[in-house]
Amino acid sequence: MRRERGGQAMLKSISNEKDSKGAIYKMRKDVNWGISAIVKDGLSLWNGLHYIYPDIRHGNPQISAITDNEALYWVERVLVYIRYVSKIYKHNLEPLGQLKAML
Repeated sequence: MRRERGGQAMLKSISNEKDSKGAIYKMRKDVNWGISAIVKDGLSLWNGLHYIYPDIRHGNPQISAITDNEALYWVERVLVYIRYVSKIYKHNLEPLGQLKAML
């Protein structure tokens, strides 16, 4: 079985949802994740990038027209989002899960 990696896989894993859209929808309803505008930015990032550059997909052998500077911009935005979600999870939600497991 192939194991997923990356930001979308992280969202699905921490939310127990089948896709990143469902994960973000679920997270937006939970105040522990912070303001909705930040939480939904993940979906805006992936959708925006894939709309502008539909050839950017895992395993696509084509060379994209994206410039190095644009690629760096998108990578850094995605990393900031992943760091945010990871920190919220570790500081706010992971301890709750551990507490529930102890009960």
